Amino acid sequence: MSCKTEEKIINEVQYVCTQFPAIQGMKFKMELIAMLGNSLPDIVAMASNKNKSKEEQISSFSHAAQKLFESAPPEKVVDLIVRMLTTGHTKRDGERITESVFNNVYAGDNLSEAYKAFGFIIQVNYKGFFKGQGLGSELSKEGNQ
Repeated sequence: MSCKTEEKIINEVQYVCTQFPAIQGMKFKMELIAMLGNSLPDIVAMASNKNKSKEEQISSFSHAAQKLFESAPPEKVVDLIVRMLTTGHTKRDGERITESVFNNVYAGDNLSEAYKAFGFIIQVNYKGFFKGQGLGSELSKEGNQ
């Protein structure tokens, strides 16, 4: 099976993301799980409950983000975001995102676009990850076959 490619418009800019090859995808997923640590249940709960009001969703997101930043040093979070965006599997308006492109494009007020692009990469590579379908559920599925 080949890696899928998806497109999305973020801040009126076209993004194209191709899934990571298997080994790279597994390494990033393990890093995400380790980094999210004790914030993972809150993030899963937030992502899986779309029936909440906007205020409840914002509150849930803030709580999950706070736990994330308590469980991982900012340098590790930033490093993972930058590495996932600059692997060569994501393009912004037809240009591969490199570290220099990252520093130029996402500077200043455009920093929020980097977070949205990171979310898109997570969505493309790990669709069910934040819906309670992380590594643990995948391993338990394998054991039941």
